[in-house]
Amino acid sequence: MGNGLEIMLDIQQDEYLPIWRETNETSLEAGIRVQIHSQDEPPYIHQLGFGVSPGFQTFVSCQEQRLTYLPQPWGNCRSSTEQIIPGYDTYSISACRLHCETRVVLQECHCRMVHMPGNPNHSNINTSTPHS
Repeated sequence: MGNGLEIMLDIQQDEYLPIWRETNETSLEAGIRVQIHSQDEPPYIHQLGFGVSPGFQTFVSCQEQRLTYLPQPWGNCRSSTEQIIPGYDTYSISACRLHCETRVVLQECHCRMVHMPGNPNHSNINTSTPHS
């Protein structure tokens, strides 16, 4: 192999638990999800990732794409040095989406999921107070 990254993973399929569906049958699904993204943006694997099956060799090609916005008078974009989304140095759609999802979950549930950015004090669900 030339330039690139080569990885061999042991997914330990014998450790998988069955997935219970709406039927009485169980199925064992195996594999991994992969997303290639910039270090400046959070992963959004469930929407932008792709599946890789165990026992097969998979080749992936990628190409970097950069957007450069024109200065005024052709546009009114923000400066690239201005922090648009708290916690992220650069703007990305996945960072914006994760930020918005986190804000809504905090408003509705007063908690957040582990992968969501924010204050560690909001990471546990308060079971003593019911939420409607």
